[in-house]
Amino acid sequence: MKTFIPLAAVAGTAAAQATVWGQCGGIGYTGPTSCVSGTVCTYLNDYYYQCIPGTASTTAKTTTKATTTPVKTTTTAKTTTPSTTIKTTTKSTTTSSKIPTTTTKSTTTSSKSTTTSTKTTTTKTTTTSAPPSTGTPRLVGRCNPSTREMSWPGSGIAFTFQGTTASVAIASLWGDTSVDIFIDGATTVISEVSGTAFTIGPLASGTHTVEIRKRSDAYYGSVYLGDVTTDGYIVNTAPPSKRIEIVGDSISVGYGLDGVLGCTNSAALEDNPLTYGAVAAGILGVDYSVVAWSGKGIIRNYADDGQPLMPELYTRWGANDVDNTYTYPAALAPQAVVINLGTNDFGYLGARDPVNVTAYTNAIISFGQTLQSHYPGVSIFLMSSPMLSDTYPTAADAQHTTESNALKTAATALGSKAYFVDWPTQGSDVGCDYHPVASTHAAEATVLAAAIKSALGW
Repeated sequence: MKTFIPLAAVAGTAAAQATVWGQCGGIGYTGPTSCVSGTVCTYLNDYYYQCIPGTASTTAKTTTKATTTPVKTTTTAKTTTPSTTIKTTTKSTTTSSKIPTTTTKSTTTSSKSTTTSTKTTTTKTTTTSAPPSTGTPRLVGRCNPSTREMSWPGSGIAFTFQGTTASVAIASLWGDTSVDIFIDGATTVISEVSGTAFTIGPLASGTHTVEIRKRSDAYYGSVYLGDVTTDGYIVNTAPPSKRIEIVGDSISVGYGLDGVLGCTNSAALEDNPLTYGAVAAGILGVDYSVVAWSGKGIIRNYADDGQPLMPELYTRWGANDVDNTYTYPAALAPQAVVINLGTNDFGYLGARDPVNVTAYTNAIISFGQTLQSHYPGVSIFLMSSPMLSDTYPTAADAQHTTESNALKTAATALGSKAYFVDWPTQGSDVGCDYHPVASTHAAEATVLAAAIKSALGW
């Protein structure tokens, strides 16, 4: 790990300071290069230094050497590789276009006396076909193209290649990150990413699809992606034309989804590709992005911690970027946005006052209107929380019904392209800290997919 010491700090010059997790350096960066107290401006890649909590001697966020074997997927079952690293055995990209060549034998004429004898050899043309025009990998989810950071859940990279092996370089990483690697539809779980590359194969020679999606929450860690290389070439494929986006909290992240009640949540137990939003996208056959962060609400977070609320975080390209960096590119505009916020707003357990329902309703409306301004014609789906019950904490709260009524009111205010989707209170089969498990997510995914299909005619 490289530690960047800003000139202003060395010289003792008073200057603006970057906030915790904010950018503090890199090629082309012109903002503050000094971090707030308790954080260190740390090198992540040539274009991005970040204020990370700790001291200059911290070793918590490092890029480690690869020590294990490449990923090879030969079945359709999901396999888990606990605490693994991915060995770098990348072959150099050797794709070349051969120019067609022509070889021609000459024609000669010989004359004897008055008789002319002409001998002509045939012309032989030998042509070597050039390979098809190569394509480029595609970042998936909300992934800042300038940093290529897999920060938001579900972010990552996808490509199709012709050949037997491929490698996606890991430029750097920090913290704990788990990912799913989908190779020709089969899933391999990397429960703890480390090393210098994701290496795919060797596979049978042919055309293969690869997609890497982050499973875990933004605050656990990030992976910065490097170049993609193959022993063949990247196939040129068209990006999906339909896209949905999920905005939410820990439920939408996949918090504790792979755990059993009593477990302590971790990056390894989160599983964003099995959440209701990702599964619904699969049912519909569309692309998806997830902008979600555990513990966040729309008017108050789970712990009233004074940290940014979800509408503010939504304005960030990467989860750890500064506010208002997302540019709303037309190519990534969703046709449908699903909002699942309220679990943390309603939570209080006697430690704070119950939520102000009017304020909650108005905040949902305001956020929905913001989305409508950025995505003209977008359909908005407001979902109730399966973690809210009409009997807990008290029957008088009737939290699930109260939230549902608020969302119905908001949907009416947002107009004809806003819809309420109920997610009934979950049963007793739950994961870490009472969060929904895969079967609960899958059941609601079918409901959500049907609602989107009906509304948009997909």
